[in-house]
Amino acid sequence: YNSCNRRRRSQVKNLLLTVDISKGKQPKLLATLPFGKPRETVRGTMFDANRRVLYAITAVRRDPLYAISFANPERPRILSQIDGLSGDIHLFRLVNQGKVLLAVGRDNSKSCRGFGRGNWRSSVAVSLFDIRNLKKVRLIQRRCVTMKHARNTYSGINRNRDQAHKMIGMYSEG
Repeated sequence: YNSCNRRRRSQVKNLLLTVDISKGKQPKLLATLPFGKPRETVRGTMFDANRRVLYAITAVRRDPLYAISFANPERPRILSQIDGLSGDIHLFRLVNQGKVLLAVGRDNSKSCRGFGRGNWRSSVAVSLFDIRNLKKVRLIQRRCVTMKHARNTYSGINRNRDQAHKMIGMYSEG
């Protein structure tokens, strides 16, 4: 949400809400969990209903990936976070029987010649995260997709999420 105060500038805050909707037209707010740093906005999310966890990435310059448990809807909690990812993530997919989180987005680091300071180019990045231990989620690998002699590398995955899910969904592990 975005809160505004006359004396201070507008502030963006990320808030996870859990709501009981079992009584139809009488929803009940169970809990709220603020997460993220000042001025970060949520750029991508994925709910893993089997493990009752939310993966969310926020963005400013260096972006944290959060693993947030909603196993107890009255007490959601941040299990782990990975700080310092450059760029953002638009698409998440569980692979390797749910042990690995595949993420596709953009990278703005100098090593990827991204869209950071003084450079308008963006690079597609593919990341793999080990999520076997939700209290210690870790980055396995992050690579930029580049093409030799290309001025710009981009993907529809970062623009059209519906098509992105279909495209990645065509992937088969066998």
